[in-house]
Amino acid sequence: MIELFHVGLCVSDLDRSIDFYRCVARMEVVEKHVRASPEFDALSGNPGSEVRVAYLGGEDGFRLQLIEYARGGAGRATVAHNRVGSPHLSFFVDDVRAEYERLEKAPNVRLTSKVVVLNPQMTSFYTADPDGVPVELLELTEPWPGVAERRHGR
Repeated sequence: MIELFHVGLCVSDLDRSIDFYRCVARMEVVEKHVRASPEFDALSGNPGSEVRVAYLGGEDGFRLQLIEYARGGAGRATVAHNRVGSPHLSFFVDDVRAEYERLEKAPNVRLTSKVVVLNPQMTSFYTADPDGVPVELLELTEPWPGVAERRHGR
């Protein structure tokens, strides 16, 4: 069996990123630690590194790993929705318009699109995390076979 454990993002400021994902995705810190070890160096291929790590979790069991390199980081990547290798995250919400209005008023949150009806099943909008990673909030407006069942634990 293979099961998704987490998605990891390298961030420039761990505390600022934690604040963003707590606000936007309503995630909470599940675990936080500092790691500097030969084992991590071997795993990451980055000798002499030191990282600050936080795992954030939501109600659905998903884990987001945020990693800030205190030592051994290699600089900032150019992140954009159309760049090969760039991530984007998407979170289901029950009321996308209410979330948009809430985040319009939130400090330190930059909305990067309006609310858009993508198709009869989905309405969403984008924001960007502090390092520019696109983050989508998406409402299923009609049943989407296979997805709605997973979302609601059926």
